[in-house]
Amino acid sequence: MVSLDSDRENKNSFDFNALTLAQQRACVEEFRDALKEGIPDEMRIVHAHSPEAFGPGSKYGVSPLNDAAIARLSEDENLYYCVGAVTPYKYEDTGKNGWRRRVEDIGAGVVIGFDDIGTKTVKKCGKGLDFFEKTLQPTAVIETSPDNFQLLYFLAAPILDSHEYGDVLRSIIKPLSERYGIDKLADVNRVLRLPFGINNKTLEDGPLKYPDKDGKPWRVRLVYADYDVRYTPEQIATAYGLTIERSPRQAEVVRRVAGREEDPYKAAGFDLIAEAYTKAGRAWPTRTEAGRKLNRTGFCGGSYS
Repeated sequence: MVSLDSDRENKNSFDFNALTLAQQRACVEEFRDALKEGIPDEMRIVHAHSPEAFGPGSKYGVSPLNDAAIARLSEDENLYYCVGAVTPYKYEDTGKNGWRRRVEDIGAGVVIGFDDIGTKTVKKCGKGLDFFEKTLQPTAVIETSPDNFQLLYFLAAPILDSHEYGDVLRSIIKPLSERYGIDKLADVNRVLRLPFGINNKTLEDGPLKYPDKDGKPWRVRLVYADYDVRYTPEQIATAYGLTIERSPRQAEVVRRVAGREEDPYKAAGFDLIAEAYTKAGRAWPTRTEAGRKLNRTGFCGGSYS
């Protein structure tokens, strides 16, 4: 385990890329074990891998980051993990459990991750990695491309409620994105890069976006980590002059919009409508407007056709 102070004093004190393949995989195992600390037994930290870097809208499967998976990790692939631990999904046709990365599958929040610290934050506000380190010591820092970092704060205890986890992420990530230029994505099911593998993003005309000194894809590296350094969401927010803002749950939205929770079909319909308005950034529908939408969708008639 590499300390913050020793690494800041001597950048060569921990040369991740000089480790053997087995040693790098051991670092991933330690990283995984620290992430999953305290989550219920049925949940898993999941990962995804691809020969090509993921971009916006990429679709991909996930699987548990267990010991067998770590032993198979390729150093020549792009490797990611989900910030939320997931619960198993049972397929109706087979009755077997599988693993997905949908919002409804997230069972526990385990980390607050700041992405795109480096060139983007320096360009926006003149603040790089040192500023964030001094504001609040991170649990781990991963260099995902030359002088660009993901700074991670592991939580003192998992947040066992995805709605609450979403509130925490939005309350911290969104304002810091506006203030400093970190990546604005604050989804409970987002992915970040594992400290292993490559980043072979390309420019529009084809060349590598982040080649190393030999012209090969950049190798993602763990800069340092201290997994004993953990925080509550409130401690992270306070360090950056923020507060955690709580949003109403969708069941509360249903009651506020129309008070139709006594009918499960209508409640479900209002739930879907409220979610759609939230995603579109629009004001909540009135009872009349929501009622018209329910009639068109068939919920008021008790039919899903």
